[in-house]
Amino acid sequence: MIDSSGPNTPDAVPLPIAASQRFAALLLTEDHGLYTRAAELRSQGHDVINLSIVDPELPPPPLARELLAQLISAPAQRQSGPPFDLRTAISGWFQSRYRTSIDPVRELVTLPTVDQGIVDLLQVLLNQGDAILTTDPSRPSIRFALAMAGATTIPLPLRAEQDFLPDLKTIAEGDLARAKLILLDFPQVPTGATATANILHQLVHFARDHNVLIIRLADYSEFTFDGSRTMSLLEIPGARFVAIELHSLSLAVHLKTWPVAAAIGHTEALRLLRRYRSFIPQLLHPAIQQAMGELLIRLPPEWVTQRNATYQQRRDHLTAALEACGFHVWRARAVPALWVGIPTGYTSIETAQVLLEETHLLVTPGTAYGSRGEGYLSLSLTVDEQRFQEALRRLGRVRLAPRDLKLGGDEPH
Repeated sequence: MIDSSGPNTPDAVPLPIAASQRFAALLLTEDHGLYTRAAELRSQGHDVINLSIVDPELPPPPLARELLAQLISAPAQRQSGPPFDLRTAISGWFQSRYRTSIDPVRELVTLPTVDQGIVDLLQVLLNQGDAILTTDPSRPSIRFALAMAGATTIPLPLRAEQDFLPDLKTIAEGDLARAKLILLDFPQVPTGATATANILHQLVHFARDHNVLIIRLADYSEFTFDGSRTMSLLEIPGARFVAIELHSLSLAVHLKTWPVAAAIGHTEALRLLRRYRSFIPQLLHPAIQQAMGELLIRLPPEWVTQRNATYQQRRDHLTAALEACGFHVWRARAVPALWVGIPTGYTSIETAQVLLEETHLLVTPGTAYGSRGEGYLSLSLTVDEQRFQEALRRLGRVRLAPRDLKLGGDEPH
């Protein structure tokens, strides 16, 4: 018999739904109210500039459009030789970029995004309650993946006096004994910290000595400033036996609509990841795969150089504007964003609220990246140039002098 109860009958009560404990705990750490307030200001007619999201806005290389147009319009005219293999194209790019070869079949798995790769790897490699070493602060997508995997997190504090690099010697023996993975992010979001060859060597020795697999996010490897170069962990001898590195080819060329990323390194872990991914439909159009592969091979180096020069110039201009306001800025050599120390006597959320109310600039409080993000803000460099210049002008109106805090839980004065 068909239930004809209408929406207004007593029996038509919505089924109660609640977030899982894991997801509710994650939501709690993100609830700072800034996005709601920004939406309210926009609804009142105010022009809010969003500096909270690192999402490259510059156009992709013109060659990308040319390649896709050719491959979409004439699919039947593809070469008659061996079929195109995206993995081979990525391994070729990797070898030319990092001067180290990889096996495209055994040492590489293609992914839609780096963030999806983190989620998938933790699902494949961790059991409920397994311990993982990861940095604090760290990007929200890492904490999301850890929460969804039910992992126990052992934080690696990142401190300014250590250039926001992890100090592996401070990890307690008990934590070392139970840690299964170490999850790192270089160039690091949000701090912009980069790993030297010495740090990478230390990581490889650490992983060998303690039987810990390294997962290193390297999706901002192509966004570097001041002539610096990001090294691959796999350039270090023996690293491929203890590490997986995640790269985003889409992000590197500003083509998020062509979601192509790769996990590279440890063969057995990647065999499991490949098997896991086999249960998930692959939705990327073959023409886009081939266009991306050919773009990696033919990408003009000057496009990358000019892109990085643009963000470096913005970094310098925004640094000067923020320092004039009373902030302390770490001069990042990678990642198109700034990690900014706030004046004493303020909290991160309070400072972000001041900027939103006084200048209508939306920025990210450091606590969005973890407890050790307190005392910092993150500001993106990836906004339209005209909007960026307007943001600089608005910051010229801000002056935040340090202030003292009363003890005993009183409000700051």
